[in-house]
Amino acid sequence: MTDAAAAPATTVAVAPSGTVDPCAIVTTDDVAAAFGGTVAAGVLNPDNGGCDYEITGQTNTGPSGILTQVSIELKADYISLDKEKIVFPDIEKIDGVGKEAWYYQAAHQLHIDLGGRELLISGLFPGDETAVKAEVVAFAKTVIGKL
Repeated sequence: MTDAAAAPATTVAVAPSGTVDPCAIVTTDDVAAAFGGTVAAGVLNPDNGGCDYEITGQTNTGPSGILTQVSIELKADYISLDKEKIVFPDIEKIDGVGKEAWYYQAAHQLHIDLGGRELLISGLFPGDETAVKAEVVAFAKTVIGKL
């Protein structure tokens, strides 16, 4: 006798109940549209619970290096721009994304307030810093639109 209630096979990682699987938010096509290059399937990062997308080939801002990637993390708590500026005075406020957002250029990190929770988009990218920041901000809007 077989078990009729067996779970179907799936390639999507299962997130804990009540949470969003960060690898199920965007597609590799979304990542490629934002940054260029060839994008591998997202991989759950066991260290931070985020999803990492590796990018190879020619990106919009230059050829990929040893490691070019973008990561999406959803965190329980958002640290405000004012609090973070105490530690990192060179962070930049970003308007038009979430309730509040700030960008830390040295690490290509965009921190976004989603009503107390934080969306963190970060990555390792080649090329012009201003162009990379613009791509990260535009990509964050895509991610938010899919949440």
